[in-house]
Amino acid sequence: MAQQQFVTKKDFERYITEENLDNITVTTNQVWIDSLSSVIEVVSSYLRFRYDTDNIFNVFNHVPADTYLEGQSVIGSELIYVAIIDVPASTPITNTTFWKQTDTRNQAIVDIMVVFVLYAIYSRINGSEIPNWIQVLYDGGDSQQRGGKLGYLKEIRKGTVSINLPLLADVEDQTTQTGNAMSYGSATEVVKRNTSI
Repeated sequence: MAQQQFVTKKDFERYITEENLDNITVTTNQVWIDSLSSVIEVVSSYLRFRYDTDNIFNVFNHVPADTYLEGQSVIGSELIYVAIIDVPASTPITNTTFWKQTDTRNQAIVDIMVVFVLYAIYSRINGSEIPNWIQVLYDGGDSQQRGGKLGYLKEIRKGTVSINLPLLADVEDQTTQTGNAMSYGSATEVVKRNTSI
């Protein structure tokens, strides 16, 4: 069974070398797996009330023995592939009849995931000694956590930042109705204007 992954170790290159990443996860690959799994859940929790997180995080490790549905994304050799059509078991990922190498992930979410995974890994191995540069990337070094990737994710959740992600069906329906969306607490209603004056 393929494991949900979403990010590759190559995605971390803008922040940390592969060698340094391997050094901090050298004790066990389980640190990497656990950190990645928990971060997918944390980031999803900020997005799931507006965005289709099942679709966003639909990226798995490629397992040759598994079958895949058209549109499903996998990671193989640190590259992202999308199934062009349904893929039978034992089909090589290099078979271009079934797979296309392309990265359809939202790069802002990839960036958030990378920083959150680094924060989670360092939290597990160093406890309270998280390097300052990671703390700043994570929350801007702000005690109220208004900056960095966490602050950005909070703004996405509030709706003050627009991001190109697949919306949930009911949210998409609200945005296509005539009128303006108004929020009261956590509820959003569409207020129609009276145009018959």
